[in-house]
Amino acid sequence: MEPSKRAWIWGGLNLAPGVGLVAAVPKSDPGLRPRRRIAPDRRVLVLGGTLASGLASPLQQLAREARVVLKVHAVPGAPAAATHATVVAEAKTLVLVVLEPEDVGPDASQPLAQLVKKLRQLGVEAVWVAPLSDGSKKPARPQRSDVFPSDALQIPKGPDGRSPTAIGYAGWAGAIWRWLG
Repeated sequence: MEPSKRAWIWGGLNLAPGVGLVAAVPKSDPGLRPRRRIAPDRRVLVLGGTLASGLASPLQQLAREARVVLKVHAVPGAPAAATHATVVAEAKTLVLVVLEPEDVGPDASQPLAQLVKKLRQLGVEAVWVAPLSDGSKKPARPQRSDVFPSDALQIPKGPDGRSPTAIGYAGWAGAIWRWLG
């Protein structure tokens, strides 16, 4: 992608004093326009597995700066759908479900349906964070307006080619936070 076709988003975080983070986001993806408002009276609950665990620290920093209460329930190594049994949310809670690659495969429909049912029973709003691109041309995201299109981002990844680096997680968190409004 040519640099002229990129929009730069400030990650809003510092890993060390004076060190800023950015993530490249293609302008052409309409799914990256801000969707929701996060106000100080709103709570955010982040659910998921390994990816949610990696996003926890940068999201908590952004929440502190915005004076928003953010809690994380991440079970490294587990798909996001497996966390539904422990979901307890209060009114004015936005649940951010960070999907793992195994959450969008053909075997994931029943566990995700159980998670959706649980969230509806609690009466909370859910927003889904699609997994990062695995390098294939086909997006690994459900086509819904309440899904953050992570596969549209160019996120630095570690040696395994799958997991983001610390800077990648921070940039990803900054893009998600901006999208949440």
